[in-house]
Amino acid sequence: MRIISTKILALSEKLNLLKLVRVGGVRGTITLANLLVFAILGHLYGTDAIGEFASYLALVTLFGSFIAAGMPQMLMRRISLLRTDQYARMTRWRSAFWLGAILSSIATLPFSAALVWLLRTKANIDFPWLATLGPAIFSLTLMISEEMRARGKAEASLIATNFPTIISPILFLLISYLFNIESILSGLVFTHIFSGSIMTALFVGNYAKLDLSNNKNGLILLKLSPYDMASMALMRVFSGGASHVLVLLTAGLGSPTLAGFVAVASRLAGLAATFTGIVNASFARKIGGAQKAPDKLRHLFVVTSAISVAGVGALMLPIIVLPSQFLSIFAVPRDLLGATIGLQILAAARIVRSTSGISDLFNMVLSKAYLELIATAAGFITLLMAFYTLPTSPLNAALSLSASVLIHGAISAIGAWLSMPK
Repeated sequence: MRIISTKILALSEKLNLLKLVRVGGVRGTITLANLLVFAILGHLYGTDAIGEFASYLALVTLFGSFIAAGMPQMLMRRISLLRTDQYARMTRWRSAFWLGAILSSIATLPFSAALVWLLRTKANIDFPWLATLGPAIFSLTLMISEEMRARGKAEASLIATNFPTIISPILFLLISYLFNIESILSGLVFTHIFSGSIMTALFVGNYAKLDLSNNKNGLILLKLSPYDMASMALMRVFSGGASHVLVLLTAGLGSPTLAGFVAVASRLAGLAATFTGIVNASFARKIGGAQKAPDKLRHLFVVTSAISVAGVGALMLPIIVLPSQFLSIFAVPRDLLGATIGLQILAAARIVRSTSGISDLFNMVLSKAYLELIATAAGFITLLMAFYTLPTSPLNAALSLSASVLIHGAISAIGAWLSMPK
């Protein structure tokens, strides 16, 4: 009996199961909280409200990831290579990366304003001008998230990324009981920016211990490769961003209701991405430390892929079997033609996609960010071609997103495997 228990403990340590369960608990709670927020919005204000808020989140996520200019990923890469007792030596690098992210977020505010204006005129959604600040705040929360992930604090990383999205609707509901708020979207945008700003200010002021005034920060930034930074920024935009692009497209060319369905369906099918994100966060440091060990890298690739397939399959099968019941949780109209089969197709595509595991992390660790960029660009091109070829509908939106997900996963996995040292 003792031998069996020893072998089980050894296997769990080898597969990083304890950390996987711990991170999974946090990430699962966050994902359920996100879904609960959308369900409450749907039942209180209708699917249109979900579509409008999802359109704002899509703008913030896509453009905020881009204006971060690759600083969060570079920060994660630098810190993950150091031992815990060497973090103090990284103050200079961390300060430079944070300064770069802050300056970039300020410099790109006019472009954010232009995007908000475009959405106000094309998407039939009354976007408040305050939304201009959303991408800047999101780019700074990414810095917090990646620093925590590199330090091995996967749970804190997940909370940093999702905190404003979860807390803002809750704050809005509390405020709406005290004051009469005419525009639901304006209230949600305000609480989202407020919560993200407070979190960033607390981190920078009390935890980060940065030296932003150091004259050497500028020299460090000038030594960075513009190509690498641009590749990582675009990779962040494209990675997981297909659903956000589809939300914006359906809001602009369809309706807020259709955008609401896409947001709900992609988030339900996105439970798969949530699970692979758990695997990613749990194995990030171990994979980062195996950069020069080919056999270990290949072993980790196989292990993480197997874990991803098992977890994603368990999550997607109930959605495939009971699609209507899942959509009713979010008050998606029953007469929305093609909604149920569209959700089933998305869930099935996610199971197939999980066979590539966390290939995006392997590409980044192997300094092959351009391969992930190629994969994600191919996925985006597939999405756009399919969406503009097919009539705008729930079913065709699901088909477009499924094709994008599968193309991205295939190219990313093949590229990561072939890039591993011999």
